[in-house]
Amino acid sequence: MGGSTTWGTGLNDEYTYPSMFAIKTGYHVTNFGETGYSARQSLALLSNTYITNTTEEDQSRKRLVVFYDGVNDVAHLCRSEIQGLATNRQSQIQERLENSSDSYRLSIRATFAQVIFFLSKVVDRLDSKSATDQTGYDCDLSPKKSKSIALSLVKTWEQASFLAKANGDEFVAILQPVAFIGKPSLSHLDLSDADSVGLKKQYEAVYLIIKQIASLASINFVDLTDIYDKCDYCYIDFAHVSPNAHEILVDRMINKLFP
Repeated sequence: MGGSTTWGTGLNDEYTYPSMFAIKTGYHVTNFGETGYSARQSLALLSNTYITNTTEEDQSRKRLVVFYDGVNDVAHLCRSEIQGLATNRQSQIQERLENSSDSYRLSIRATFAQVIFFLSKVVDRLDSKSATDQTGYDCDLSPKKSKSIALSLVKTWEQASFLAKANGDEFVAILQPVAFIGKPSLSHLDLSDADSVGLKKQYEAVYLIIKQIASLASINFVDLTDIYDKCDYCYIDFAHVSPNAHEILVDRMINKLFP
C-alpha cells in the first residue's frame, strides 16, 4: 500500500519495487499503490480489500501487509490551507460546489468573476511577500501541526496493523525516503525553486517526529529514510526514484523483513 512511488511513477512495471520484491523473494505480490494516496486512503483501501475478499482461499492465506508512506502525508497535510484531517483537494471541491449552485450563478461574484480574478492576481503580485517566499506550507512554522500530522500517520499505521492482525496477517509500516532527508547525491536535480525549498522544511519538521512516535508505537516500524545516502542518480525528482534505487530499496526491505 502506498502512493505513486509504490504505484511506479516514472518506471515500467518490472522496475516497481513491488515487482522487484516478488522476483527476489518468489512471493506473490499485489501492488495496491495509488497516485497521491496518503496512509488514511490506503487504510480505507485495505479495509475494502478485506471486505471483498471472501473466498476460503483469501481467508486461509497469510499475507504481509506493507504500508510505504510519508511523502504524501507531509506534502498534502502541511499545506497552509489544510487543517486537521482535511483532504488536500478540499478547497477545490468546496469552490466547485459553491460555483455550481444556483445562488452562485445569480450572485454579484459570478457577474464580476473575471474582474475579481484579475484583481486577485494583482493583489498577489503586490503582496508584501514575494512569490518566491510564499511556499504555501506551514508545518515548519507550527510545531503543533507538525506533531499532529506525525501522530495521525502513526495512528493510521496502528489501525492498519490492528486490521491486518485481526485478519490473520502481518503488518509493517515503512517510512519512505525523500530527497530532502539524509545525504543522497542530488547534483543532477534542481531542487532550488521556492516550492522545493518550502517542502524541504516540512519534511525536516515532520519526519523527525514521525520517527520518534513510530519507534514507540505498537507496530512493526521500519525507517528507510537513509537508504539512498550517497547514491548517484537514485532520485528522479524529490520523491520518485530510478530502477537502481529500487534495487537498493528491495534489498534493504528483505533484510529488514526477513533477518
